[in-house]
Amino acid sequence: MSNIYKALIVKGRDTAG
Repeated sequence: MSNIYKALIVKGRDTAG
């Protein structure tokens, strides 16, 4: 689940900034 969580954060960060 860590991989999915990290991917979500990375995607969110990319979209946010």
